Amino acid sequence: MPFEDYRVTSPYGYRTDPITRDGKSFHDGIDLVKRHRAPIQAFIGGVVIYAGNGAPGTGVGGYGNVVVIRDKNNRAHVYAHLDSVAVRKGQTVKRGHIIGRQGATGNRVTGSHLHYEIRKKSSPSLGWIQDPQARTLDPTKYLRNYYSTVNTNKSISQMA
Repeated sequence: MPFEDYRVTSPYGYRTDPITRDGKSFHDGIDLVKRHRAPIQAFIGGVVIYAGNGAPGTGVGGYGNVVVIRDKNNRAHVYAHLDSVAVRKGQTVKRGHIIGRQGATGNRVTGSHLHYEIRKKSSPSLGWIQDPQARTLDPTKYLRNYYSTVNTNKSISQMA
């Protein structure tokens, strides 16, 4: 449901690392592919809390061009390895808003894709802590639950 326009090339969770070939590597996001430089739309609305190159010490160092959006639950949605960024820090975006273009920037990139992760916290350091399992949530599960909650609330408010 949340990623219907994408091909999933690496799911959330344990996998064989594409660079080291280690079979017990934890992937803290989901890798999604459309095509190189395809527009990337926000999966969720919120406030842009980071937009630009992921510099060391920011919480997204090495991720290349990145957009981070804080949702209403204070979760940080990280869109990484973008070719370009189309939003600015402080901007409010809605679900479906174009935030950048698919790319292959940053470290540990094997090709053009979107690395998308959801961090449990949006601060400090954009929710960065060393342990990837403690830092992140499964994006597919989170978005399915988030969308069903939003749709349920809309239905209830429409009945009132």
